[in-house]
Amino acid sequence: MTETPEAEPGDQPAQQSIERIETPREAHAVLARLERLAAAQSVEEAVAPPQPSVSPGAQRARSLLREAMFRRMGPVHAVDVRVYLAINEAPHPRLLDSFAWLLAIVTTGGWIWVLGALIAYLLHVPRSMRAVTRLLPGVVIAISSGVAHSCATWRRW
Repeated sequence: MTETPEAEPGDQPAQQSIERIETPREAHAVLARLERLAAAQSVEEAVAPPQPSVSPGAQRARSLLREAMFRRMGPVHAVDVRVYLAINEAPHPRLLDSFAWLLAIVTTGGWIWVLGALIAYLLHVPRSMRAVTRLLPGVVIAISSGVAHSCATWRRW
């Protein structure tokens, strides 16, 4: 009994080509094709992960609820929420997610000030290195004490 690789539903050509293998040369050709398909699929998942499918009824209900919610909001708040939802519903490639994560880390906890002082130093702004040496210890202490405090708080729960 020979095992065949599991084919995706609807992947009839791959299944048919596996069933027609008669020589080692054909087996290598089919294996190479399956490897290319798997590589293409993993690249596609890395670039744009698949979105879960939603039934048409659920999509309609979701859109009706959103429109009702937008009608209750003020115009500025509604625009803000629409932009937020548009960004979060768009596909998120891993590279873009990594960039957003890095941006969030840099802009929280005071690191943005250290980064600004370092840029000023690179632009030869007078006394900018002094600003870096004064900012850095304070930011590190503030973040580490905040992390220690939050860890101690969560342990009590």
